[in-house]
Amino acid sequence: MEMLEYFYQNLPQNENFVPRKCMIDDHPRINLFGARGVGKSALVLDYLANLNKKNILYIDLDDPNILFSPLANIQNFIVKQEIETLVLDHYDDKDISLPKVNQLIILTREPIEDDNFMQIKLTPLDFEEFLAFENSANTTASFSHYLKIGSLPRFAISHKATPFETKEFLKSRFSPEEMRLLGFLALFATKQISVNQIYTRCKEYFKISKDWLYKTIDRLHAEGVIHLVEDYQPSASKKLIFYDNAITKYLNQNLTFIMLFEQAVVLELLKKDEEICSFYNLGYLYTDGVLTILAPFDSEEAVWAKCQKNISKLKLAEIQDAKIITVANTYEYIIDGIRFEAMPFYEWSLADFEV
Repeated sequence: MEMLEYFYQNLPQNENFVPRKCMIDDHPRINLFGARGVGKSALVLDYLANLNKKNILYIDLDDPNILFSPLANIQNFIVKQEIETLVLDHYDDKDISLPKVNQLIILTREPIEDDNFMQIKLTPLDFEEFLAFENSANTTASFSHYLKIGSLPRFAISHKATPFETKEFLKSRFSPEEMRLLGFLALFATKQISVNQIYTRCKEYFKISKDWLYKTIDRLHAEGVIHLVEDYQPSASKKLIFYDNAITKYLNQNLTFIMLFEQAVVLELLKKDEEICSFYNLGYLYTDGVLTILAPFDSEEAVWAKCQKNISKLKLAEIQDAKIITVANTYEYIIDGIRFEAMPFYEWSLADFEV
């Protein structure tokens, strides 16, 4: 029981934890899942800090020492030490069978298929959460910072995402093959592309298995590292969105402000409605029929002309309300019964996504 005793005696502690919207309660079976780097371990450790340490066993299944000292007789250890809460971090159902305990918390990248577990999804920081990490009272400045350093807690805590730090994060969380694929995918961030097109283009640059590429993209998508947003008119091509701007910017130095802005808007929308779709060249539509139009620097006149030009498409889709997301502009108007309201990103995100 050497490794179990080690984990029992060495419960990790959070150094700088900022509360999240997502909360863990005392449910007997919890599966906390989400993409790499979104803060799953930190969230669980914050919850454990309020419990009796003597009744907690936290096992990190990614600990390399397990390779040389495999875990055994966990159930006996739980009974002997009167463990009430067991946490299995970096869980893979091939690694370990699930013991019996009062409360079992499993941390995974994708949700496990077990109806006995309460599923809790943790996503990257939205803008409202990001503000809790900031020291600035200037919301406009915070938004600029949000676009620059992204939405992962580790960068928000340090208030920076240097190329070195971003590279070290990627190396610690992704395999070399995954990093190479992510670097290629970043070239198409915010673009329409199909998985077959990705494979066709990718094999021009390096040797790659079609089967591996398809499976890896499916896995990255299921985990939430990338999002493949369907088009309003279904097709094989989908809009490719990364889960974090700092990572995308590191992998693609040609990423523009407009692209970063678009990713930030889409990530906010995805937290509200996972079934959004891109709507022609105008923006994104979600299931309550509201169209979100991206116009960071466009003048009111330019946006009006663009909306007027596409008014037949909006009416055909039965859209009655449209939000125009800008950097600083505020205005509104009505065209053929459809209300258009423009507001800065930081106002829109806080107004539409209050909890």
